[in-house]
Amino acid sequence: MKQFKRIQDKNGQFRYYIDGKRVTTKKGASQYVKQNFSQLNKANLSPQEARSFQAKVNAQKGAEAAKIRTSQAYRFKGKFLDKAISRFLQQLSPTQKNMSKRYPDVKDYGQLLKELQKDLQKNLDLFELQDASQFGLPNEKRARTEIESTADIIDLLKNDYPGYDLIVITTDGDTITDYKKGIAYIAQWERDQISLQNEQTENLAYLKITYRPSIDIVNKTLTIDLEDPERTSLDAMGS
Repeated sequence: MKQFKRIQDKNGQFRYYIDGKRVTTKKGASQYVKQNFSQLNKANLSPQEARSFQAKVNAQKGAEAAKIRTSQAYRFKGKFLDKAISRFLQQLSPTQKNMSKRYPDVKDYGQLLKELQKDLQKNLDLFELQDASQFGLPNEKRARTEIESTADIIDLLKNDYPGYDLIVITTDGDTITDYKKGIAYIAQWERDQISLQNEQTENLAYLKITYRPSIDIVNKTLTIDLEDPERTSLDAMGS
């Protein structure tokens, strides 16, 4: 084992030696903190030692935080599951994080995704986007006349599902797979709904549009279907 010495000179400066050879202040301070960390009081350290001490404290805190995050992360055979899948599992399996235990017969990741997709189809209500877009608000905000930004809504959804492709089914049954075109179509559709409801509802004060997207975690797609009234609905209210 290498011999380490810390010597304070008459000017109060510390010098460090390893096997009799002087080393830099930075290296010596780091070695001193490393060997004596549990016994040190930061108030009694030199400036360089204090920096090394704080760096080690921060590293330990980071390691502990990482350990906690790891224990809370959804995983399968040592692989952490992506954010979108984890979001679903927070609803479906809030306590069991290890999917190897939840699905003991599943042998590989591809099979796991298929099993999760089955569970997803049985629990689509977990993904209902309530109040996704609103025209007007009740009570004190009823005078409001603008709609929520469709782009902001979908962007937020995409942030929850990184790497997923957006699919929009139009009112005519056509399929839009281009993200920007899909956003533009939904935005125009919402404006059309507001105009239509203004004509049909006397003194329209409130219009809520609720989306119930279909999520495919195997093919990593998120579909908003404007043709299916079960997947998209409106709630209008006059004053």
